[in-house]
Amino acid sequence: RKTVAPYLPPEPKCNMDYHDELKKKISRAKVREMFDLLADGKDHKLLELLDLTAFGDVENKSFKVYVGGLNPHVEKFKNKNGVKSIRLKDECFPFGRGNE
Repeated sequence: RKTVAPYLPPEPKCNMDYHDELKKKISRAKVREMFDLLADGKDHKLLELLDLTAFGDVENKSFKVYVGGLNPHVEKFKNKNGVKSIRLKDECFPFGRGNE
């Protein structure tokens, strides 16, 4: 009887490979689009994510559910002007921010 080695996905060679692995775990297409917007590693206003959806207000419960789908991977904060912002955590960039 032959033994079969367990399948292991290839190791990521860049941040984009790692992001592709993370996005496979996100079930909603719109949440994956939000992830793609944040994948540049920069800080983004919540309003930028809102533009990807048709919810109209950052306090909308459905919008909050979508943003919640990013939760294990994001940091939410207020920028120096007090604007609600969001960015991917450092752990989402094993090759450093801005390194594709």
